Amino acid sequence: MENPIVKKMMISSMLDHARRVYRENHRDFSEETMIDTLNQDIHDLSALPDDFYYKKAPVAILITSNPDIPGIHKDFYKADVAIAITHGIIMAAALGLSSCRMGLSEMIFNKDKKIKSKYNIPENERVDGIVAFGYSSLEWKQIPPRGPVKVIWNQ
Repeated sequence: MENPIVKKMMISSMLDHARRVYRENHRDFSEETMIDTLNQDIHDLSALPDDFYYKKAPVAILITSNPDIPGIHKDFYKADVAIAITHGIIMAAALGLSSCRMGLSEMIFNKDKKIKSKYNIPENERVDGIVAFGYSSLEWKQIPPRGPVKVIWNQ
């Protein structure tokens, strides 16, 4: 993340998103302050230990696959993983547990051989899904806020 080109791309992308959010909420936007904040966030992220994501989660389940195995249906496996994770998240909620899909962690595991090795994941395996489970310090009364959904119909 400290690579200057990657950093510039991240900040540019984040600034576009921040501008939109500020505009939608009719708030003043200071680009200079936002750039300083984003630079600090990127620095803080790059200084964290490899497994900081799981620091307070007592359990994380990793779903892996070997894409070279014959018989694995290439078109459906990602959907199957998403369905399995969704069932796990619903069951956890029924048991009073909180959960979090760790999408960023999935990307890191698949890019970093060192962290895969640390968790004994063979090099030929791909991490397809990670979910952390635990007890949240927050109590959600509804689904966490999300941005608007953009629907595009193609014929």
